[in-house]
Amino acid sequence: MKSVIVHIERLVLDGIDRADADSVVRGLQGELQRLMTAPGVAQRLAAQGDTYRVRAGKVRVARDGAAADTGRAAAGGIMRGFRS
Repeated sequence: MKSVIVHIERLVLDGIDRADADSVVRGLQGELQRLMTAPGVAQRLAAQGDTYRVRAGKVRVARDGAAADTGRAAAGGIMRGFRS
């Protein structure tokens, strides 16, 4: 089985306080790991070959949500970007 390696060089999250950055990153990493380990996902991503840019588009989060929720929502956007 091939590996799927995700390298995020730049992630723009307008309106996020720097103090929340670590929580956002933990939420993002955890959700990407969860989504990518679903049955068949790694194989579909590997079959796509190298993808140099994925646009997550706009990601909606609750105003009163936790910073980790923002990371999880961003991960969902990234995965949707792979499908486009």
